[in-house]
Amino acid sequence: MKNVNNHFVIASAAWQPRTVFFRNALPPGMFAIASFLAMTRFINILWTKGLITGLLILALAVPSFAQTPYDNVVYHPEIKSVEFYNTKKQGSFPLITLGSGEKLLLAFDNLLGGSKDYSYTIEHCDADWNSSNLSTTEYLKSYSDDKITNYVYSLGTIQKYTHYELTLPNENIAPKIPGNYVLKVYEDGDQSKLVITRRLYVLSPKIGIVAEIVPPNDNALRETDQKINFTLNYGNLRVQNPSAELRTFIMQNERAETGTMNTEPTFINGTQLIFSDPTQNNFQAGNEFRHFDTRSLKLNSEHVLRIVKDTANAVVMLSDPDLGDKPYSFQYDLDGAW
Repeated sequence: MKNVNNHFVIASAAWQPRTVFFRNALPPGMFAIASFLAMTRFINILWTKGLITGLLILALAVPSFAQTPYDNVVYHPEIKSVEFYNTKKQGSFPLITLGSGEKLLLAFDNLLGGSKDYSYTIEHCDADWNSSNLSTTEYLKSYSDDKITNYVYSLGTIQKYTHYELTLPNENIAPKIPGNYVLKVYEDGDQSKLVITRRLYVLSPKIGIVAEIVPPNDNALRETDQKINFTLNYGNLRVQNPSAELRTFIMQNERAETGTMNTEPTFINGTQLIFSDPTQNNFQAGNEFRHFDTRSLKLNSEHVLRIVKDTANAVVMLSDPDLGDKPYSFQYDLDGAW
């Protein structure tokens, strides 16, 4: 099995009141797990350490109207270097526990420079990332929107830019209930003039979750895939029909388009729902990050085709072959960091 740095998101939903339970019990392998109950707004997360990371997230099974779901989108080409993560670790999943004091940091650059009148808000969403149509008084503690006032101008750079930062929750914008939220940044106080949207997750854990990463049952996939088995324990929550009331969604590397939905547990043991179907939850492990060297602009370094120097420097990279179907090869790197 390829031991590359992947992480998984598993979301479980049920028609239940707003309650959740947190339990820390996962095997080595850096795997985060969250579980949602429908009609509720909470997630249960577990972490383990190792070469593989994962995350289980609650998916809320509530009815939604026909609308375009919110996604992670940049609406202006001059907006670059968007980051959104829990401040405990740079580049981490944008997820916090309600009332924990944890913070999320949004940072981005505007290559036009100068200063812009940016405002922001967060909106509560359903399991499908549509607006939950709740009043802001139901899910926000203080105000419904605020301005971004923390920004700095570039200094001594070839490409001018303005760097903006925003920390959530803060004294003006803070969630009142757990669930799925979308952060919206927009211009001139007009929410129709969107600049950035980013999904974020607010947890209130009450479901026990145990998960493990194992080799696939199919021997032909053992060198290329990873399999997730997991168990949900809903404890004292009232769940009469687990197959109808609970659903679990697993994402790898935050990619919803390659996620898998689980509704039928393989076994039921009291309040434990065991998901270990040999044919489900296999994910291709992928390969290592691509390597290139741009520490110097005086010469073409590794994997650099050419350097174009004008009003700004443009580095054109050499193209690499598709390594998705190639055998795994280890190469030490910083896993996307710098």
